[in-house]
Amino acid sequence: MKELVTMSTDAVAEKRLLAAVVARAISDCCIKPSKGVQKLEHAKMNANAFTAMRFIFDTKQSGLDAYAQWLDFTPEVFREKILDFARDVSPGKKDFLNEQDRKNFRQNYFLYRRMTKSQMAEMTAETFDDTEEA
Repeated sequence: MKELVTMSTDAVAEKRLLAAVVARAISDCCIKPSKGVQKLEHAKMNANAFTAMRFIFDTKQSGLDAYAQWLDFTPEVFREKILDFARDVSPGKKDFLNEQDRKNFRQNYFLYRRMTKSQMAEMTAETFDDTEEA
């Protein structure tokens, strides 16, 4: 009986860890892209934001799919919901993402989609801004 309790406790701890990774990926998707100019087309995506976007949205090698299996949710529905949430432009705080976070998420998603569609999704110094956010 003690073994079952220990296994159950371990499983809960592991699920919390996996959920924390997914939450961190969402947070990293909200890192503000750097803009030398005011146009999004010339912005550079932070490397952590790119990695997080790839983790969530790359369906061929997504880490999210494996995590979803362990956390008992459907990755396609999760992706849909997070995009719906980010596209909500109404003012005010929405659960854990504020207006600026949602804007940064939308901008990073735009940059990620542009990069993956043009098959330039390799990490290079010219592609990303590795400066740390304060």
